[in-house]
Amino acid sequence: MAKIEVRCPICSEWDNIEIPDDSIKKVDKVLISIHIT
Repeated sequence: MAKIEVRCPICSEWDNIEIPDDSIKKVDKVLISIHIT
């Protein structure tokens, strides 16, 4: 699992999320959209 550091656009706090290695194998940069309710 790769740990990706993300910033909340509302409160500007940073946190890590884990993504499977095979899904980001050949990616240099990525835009992630996460829906939080």
